[in-house]
Amino acid sequence: MLQGLVAVVVFLTLVVLALVGWLVASSMAARREAAGQVAGIVLLQQQLDALKAAQDKTSQTLSGSLQAGQSTLTQSLHSNQQILQQLNAQIGELQGTNKQMLRLGADVKRLQDILTSPK
Repeated sequence: MLQGLVAVVVFLTLVVLALVGWLVASSMAARREAAGQVAGIVLLQQQLDALKAAQDKTSQTLSGSLQAGQSTLTQSLHSNQQILQQLNAQIGELQGTNKQMLRLGADVKRLQDILTSPK
């Protein structure tokens, strides 16, 4: 009977050792999996940071381009405004000259009428 009891104790000890071994292996596998997940999260964070940096650079480039375009447009509008002012002044001068020419034509016509002898 003592041998049977020893056999049961040895069997139970082996079962307990097997369970402890399984728990240790499971714990290590869980740690490796958690470490893999952490590495994945770190990689995702790095990619997110790189994407943000690229977005910031693109935003700065776009902002610079927009400012340059706005400056060019402002200069062009200012130049066009000056040209339009000059054209308006020249048109005003031409209108004045045209009125003078019409008056001169009317004066010449009257002079012609005066100089033509009545018949």
